[in-house]
Amino acid sequence: MRFGSAIALICGLWVGAECGLAGDLPPPAQTPAPAPISIDPNGFEIGGLSGIELSDDGARFTALSDRSFLIDGVILRDATGRMTGAQVLNRRAIALPNGQVARQGALDAEGIADGPAGQRVLSSEGQADFLLYTPDDQNGDTPSGKITAIPQPPQRHKLHHNALYEAVAMDADGAIYTLPERSGHLARPFPIWRYADGAWAQIRSLPRRDLYMPVGADFAPDGRFFLLERRFDIGFAIRIRQIDLNDPKDPGQIVYASESFPASNFEGLSAWQDTNGATRLTLVSDNNFLPFLPSSLMEIVLAKSELSQ
Repeated sequence: MRFGSAIALICGLWVGAECGLAGDLPPPAQTPAPAPISIDPNGFEIGGLSGIELSDDGARFTALSDRSFLIDGVILRDATGRMTGAQVLNRRAIALPNGQVARQGALDAEGIADGPAGQRVLSSEGQADFLLYTPDDQNGDTPSGKITAIPQPPQRHKLHHNALYEAVAMDADGAIYTLPERSGHLARPFPIWRYADGAWAQIRSLPRRDLYMPVGADFAPDGRFFLLERRFDIGFAIRIRQIDLNDPKDPGQIVYASESFPASNFEGLSAWQDTNGATRLTLVSDNNFLPFLPSSLMEIVLAKSELSQ
């Protein structure tokens, strides 16, 4: 979701921690810490980052800009696995089903999710379709091959045009999950949709609470579903919930929440597992190409007490 017109371009990415922990929440096993980043010497604009996916080992990332391009890079870590920096390697346009690439800003691309067998799906507020990429083979890091346009779930006409389907995730079977950023009314819950076997089905709903709205989602390797929510008032606040999609009454367990309004507008979430078996949640922020909002990465390592029972 865009909060204003872009008035500046940036060619830097600041990686760091800007959120504290709510007092009634268990602390992460590792708290986020600031880390530097180096940029490709050619330089290019990298703002508007709304989605992110990390490789299985947490060493590489692909971030999605709402100006219709992808950013590839590497994350640098110390011997303990803590982020010490990141390096942007390249920028590339989003491929379309017609064989062309998206014009800059045409899609308002918002969400990215990787699935089994190299599949990748992108969500967008600028067009009515999700884009599903299925590779011809398992070689290479970039999905290529078949590109399928998947219509958005039903009831799109009830939603605000600038608050459609940002959060998107794929499970181990390749099913796609999404929910709108806004439900269309304060008293209307968020519908959670699942796409499988060529059709959308609403699997459950999620009540609107505390003015938070969903902006990012991902499945951890163990199958747990995490939802990133954002609230905007005098600034941005975020929280992350672990939700049982099979239990329609489960409100979700809050595993992280900002203590106060952070400076960054976190929108993208990638859940992965490190070599110690700990679940890590890596976030990326959208600066809306505004000079006073940094583009940020932040990583949360969940403590053992936050593992599902």
